[in-house]
Amino acid sequence: MYIFTTMLKALLGLLFVVTLGMNAQAQWAEFKVGRGFLIPHRTDMVHLPKSANTKLSFTVWDLKERNWKKSFHGAKIGYEAHFIDLGNKELLGTAWSFNYKVSLPLSRRKYPLTFILGGGPAWLTNKYHVEKNPKNLAIGSHINASLFLQIQKSFAVGPHLVSLGIDLNHYSNAATSKPNLGLNIPSFNLGFVLNGNTDKITPTEKSVNAHHPASWAITVDGGIKELSILDQNKYLVGNIELRRNFKSARNINWELGVLTGYNQSIGAYIENDFDLESGRVKRQVKNPNIQFGPFLGGRLNFGKTSLFFHTGIYAYSKQREIKAMFHRTGIQHMINDKIGLTILMKTHEAKAEHLGIGLTLNLASTK
Repeated sequence: MYIFTTMLKALLGLLFVVTLGMNAQAQWAEFKVGRGFLIPHRTDMVHLPKSANTKLSFTVWDLKERNWKKSFHGAKIGYEAHFIDLGNKELLGTAWSFNYKVSLPLSRRKYPLTFILGGGPAWLTNKYHVEKNPKNLAIGSHINASLFLQIQKSFAVGPHLVSLGIDLNHYSNAATSKPNLGLNIPSFNLGFVLNGNTDKITPTEKSVNAHHPASWAITVDGGIKELSILDQNKYLVGNIELRRNFKSARNINWELGVLTGYNQSIGAYIENDFDLESGRVKRQVKNPNIQFGPFLGGRLNFGKTSLFFHTGIYAYSKQREIKAMFHRTGIQHMINDKIGLTILMKTHEAKAEHLGIGLTLNLASTK
């Protein structure tokens, strides 16, 4: 573990050195430092916060002209590496994450108030262990997903830029390993861009409508999940989604579709309460359940990459312990006009159901 963490630190330092040299080109290299705190959103997490959280991040902002940016008056995409001290060295340790992020200006000024959202893979150094770390009831795996929202305002200071902002960071493994209460960390940030006050980026004079054509598409995704701390068996989950995309202005589409899901854990039942030899609950699968229901959602397009959010209601499901409403949030990147890669998280209200990885196929388009 020490060697792995040291390698992450070295990689973060190398990224900082490399990005400093990018400012002479069509990129910004931004450094941020922040202070925050862990929110114990469940009563069984109140023992976890011990001190304030420290956050360090490096971002490379791509300022190259792209067609989709004309619809957002100076939007940017960036690639970020960040480190967060989770505020409890013994139980939680630290988090390391590498993220894709999008900055959307909220006005047409040169340096406006901006809304930033992003996500990517994260490594958390300390996880739950029944003997070594039983009090960490928030995270059950080292590998997690990092999601964050930010509000930021930049100011010119001579040839440089200084930014002030607030953000909310969330870490979760989407129920692939239990426990999975997740970590929510708001923080206040101070940022700096060397030689950022230049003419590398200018506000767009006029917005244009540039969006993906409306189309029929199908997405197939799959993943694994656990049910509880005692039952650490892995159950298969998968979905087939058929949707119709409808055109809207400024790279925003709304979508209507149907979702058919397979959830192996629904048909599982307890055979024995506890198996002393393995230390786990023994389960078998009986009559794996199918879930089906319509959904409505929206999609924000950034060239070949898009962010989407769907909300639906089960028309058929035997999983009585969950709510009838489901949500699917994710990112999709089109390899070409027909095939794309999709990563998504399915939830029931605030409870994660699973993390899905899949393929998208565009079936037909209308222009």
